[in-house]
Amino acid sequence: MAPGFFISRDNGQTTKGPFPLDQIRSMYLNNRIPTDIQIKSANSDKWESLSYLEPDLARQRAAFHEQISAEIEYSDKVAIREERSAIWKGLVFFILGSVVTVLTYNAAAENPSGGTIFIAYGPVFSGFVAFMYGLVSTIQRKRAKSREARSKAETSTPAFH
Repeated sequence: MAPGFFISRDNGQTTKGPFPLDQIRSMYLNNRIPTDIQIKSANSDKWESLSYLEPDLARQRAAFHEQISAEIEYSDKVAIREERSAIWKGLVFFILGSVVTVLTYNAAAENPSGGTIFIAYGPVFSGFVAFMYGLVSTIQRKRAKSREARSKAETSTPAFH
């Protein structure tokens, strides 16, 4: 088992830990601890700045944020594609169901002996539901993205106080 590491902002007056070094790296990569933090091994009394890990951590942080950004961008593209697909499929089903209903009504109305009216409520209803699902999903995604951007701008405080 790897030795634990303690973290402090004030030369050991207030400490937190022990943490595995991987967890400290993870906290740093996720902006949960500031760069001016000091660490020490559980087996040592010497506090050292995080700067000796800085080059490695900076590379890992950049790669981590790049990966997360790519995953978010990809998931947004997938969501947009699904929402547009639902909107278009919903419109097509709604319109086709409506056209079938209107055409059969007109044919029955023009026939002197009457006729059969086919009310295509299934495609009309499911088309409406699919359209609304796509529309509401789009609005919710855009609102969530807007809220997330606002909250990031308003509060960007680290977790270590």
